[in-house]
Amino acid sequence: MITKSNEDSSKTCLLLEPNQSLSAESCMSIIVGASVIFLLVAVAFIALGVWLIVPIVFFELVLLVVVFGAVQFRCQAKEQLSITNDSVLLEKLMKGRLWSWRFDRSHLSLLIARDEMNSIQHLSLCGNAGLVELGEFLTDDELQGLLARLNESGLRAKSPSFDSVMCC
Repeated sequence: MITKSNEDSSKTCLLLEPNQSLSAESCMSIIVGASVIFLLVAVAFIALGVWLIVPIVFFELVLLVVVFGAVQFRCQAKEQLSITNDSVLLEKLMKGRLWSWRFDRSHLSLLIARDEMNSIQHLSLCGNAGLVELGEFLTDDELQGLLARLNESGLRAKSPSFDSVMCC
């Protein structure tokens, strides 16, 4: 998901976030509901005398909690691009850590990697701060929209050939 905001005429901010179809509250409701069901199944197996199944039922519950937790943790990723006339500031919040890169506009290139079908695989900023990939969690349509918004902001793109190595 891409959110655009203009703080003033000289600064544009783009916020990139992964699509999150399941909110944290809904995820917690599913986990609590599944816990109740697994607990009832465990009690039923104990009542039938098949108590050796109970550890497997609890293992499945723990696995479900771990998977939902990993998805929620991954959906917390955010990238913010602050584009001014002189510089581009990229801030990434991934895995609980914040990384920041400041690029000088005069030495900045936008690299587009495309596949054989000419669809965008990923976008990268290349400049004095290094080579940084943008929006790795975005869908193909969102990458197209991001490219259009970056072009509106004056960031020019170049596409490497299929057999070339991307470099600054």
